[in-house]
Amino acid sequence: DEQKELLTKYVQENFVDEGMVADVAIHRDHLDNPHAHVMLTNRPFNPDGTWGLKSKRENILDENGNKTYTGNSRFPRSRKVWLVDWDKKEK
Repeated sequence: DEQKELLTKYVQENFVDEGMVADVAIHRDHLDNPHAHVMLTNRPFNPDGTWGLKSKRENILDENGNKTYTGNSRFPRSRKVWLVDWDKKEK
C-alpha cells in the first residue's frame, strides 16, 4: 500500500499535474523485484477532449519581419517550436 501511494503521488505531481495522461501498471512478479511501468502521453488535450499539438512550425523572419528563403526554394525557412517539454530527457 505504501509503494502504491508513493507511486501515485509521484506520477500525479510530476506528470498528471502538468496535463499528461498516465497509465500505471504495478508488477509484483517476484517478491524481491516490485516495480512499475508508467506510460505517458506526449501530446496535450484540447479543452474539447481532442488531441492538441506538441509542436508547431514558426517562420524565420529577417530584421524587417519578412519571411526568409533559402536559395531558390519557394518555401520559407522555419523552425520547430515545442509547445510542451514532455519529450525532454530531463522529464
